Amino acid sequence: MKRTNFQQICEFFRTGGAKVPGTEEEGTLEDRFYRAEQSWRQAMAAYRKNVLAAQWENKTLSEQGFLDEELQQDILAAEERQRAVYFEAGFLAGIRLGWELSAGRTLGA
Repeated sequence: MKRTNFQQICEFFRTGGAKVPGTEEEGTLEDRFYRAEQSWRQAMAAYRKNVLAAQWENKTLSEQGFLDEELQQDILAAEERQRAVYFEAGFLAGIRLGWELSAGRTLGA
């Protein structure tokens, strides 16, 4: 059985569920921040392209709403990925802060 890592622990605290096996990301937090940001930017560019290409005038308001929701799925997934990385960074910072304070150390030293 492989060991639990911080991504799995954070996913449990963040969502109450386990991280899907195989979805852990490799790399440092900084690398993962960068990749998550790039993913979001790509999703926004694709959304803009698809919105401009859609035939909005031929659809009812209800159909337009469903289409818009469908086009936003990649953006929402990218934002969820960013939230997971930010939560992990905050979780690690909280652990570090608690460790520093409990040991009577001064921060940054």
